[in-house]
Amino acid sequence: MSTSTPTAEPAVGLRERKKDATRRAMADAALALVAERGYDHVTVADIAERVGVSRRTFSNYFSGKAECLVAVSAGWLDDVLQTVRQAPARTPLIEVLATALERLATDLPHRWELLHEVCEAEPEVQAMSTALETELAADLSQALGEFLDVPADDLQLRLFAGYALLAGGECLRDWFDAGRPDGLLGFQQRIALAFSFIDLTALPGAASRPAAPTTRPARSDGEN
Repeated sequence: MSTSTPTAEPAVGLRERKKDATRRAMADAALALVAERGYDHVTVADIAERVGVSRRTFSNYFSGKAECLVAVSAGWLDDVLQTVRQAPARTPLIEVLATALERLATDLPHRWELLHEVCEAEPEVQAMSTALETELAADLSQALGEFLDVPADDLQLRLFAGYALLAGGECLRDWFDAGRPDGLLGFQQRIALAFSFIDLTALPGAASRPAAPTTRPARSDGEN
């Protein structure tokens, strides 16, 4: 009878990983199709066909193409959360968050820019994106709570999670709108500025951590 216990959790984990992979595949397909054809010329059937799933399967995950499209952001946040969860326990929080956001900026600049453009142009996508932000903030608060060993519903932590998402998005937006000056360094400088307004040691559980730099080393090659 005890032989069933070891296999139960891996089976659930595999099932969740497959569901996550399907969700990401549909979101990525939606973004790719919108890039190819434009938002108005992409249907749910197109997305399902691109991934090789049925319309019914699509409906099990998303209410429509707008929700599917903005789910790309959820996939990116999953990568951020993975960075937080894998960070060494004594790593300053600012370093953990900066590393996570830098990875996104390195790997996904074109895709983020496209999603931003669609959100700006399509009200239903913008509405879905705004609604999703609440869920993403809760997920980030949960991951940070585990990292700092404090309850995820702590008010300071929830406020910070909301600010971190807002700051990350605004830094990316500003960097893109300015033409991505100084490459990745330009984004790093914006992140450093955004978090310089926050005393991270005031967060519950963070006071005993190493002090984090308020600015990142900024080479000024060719600048005065």
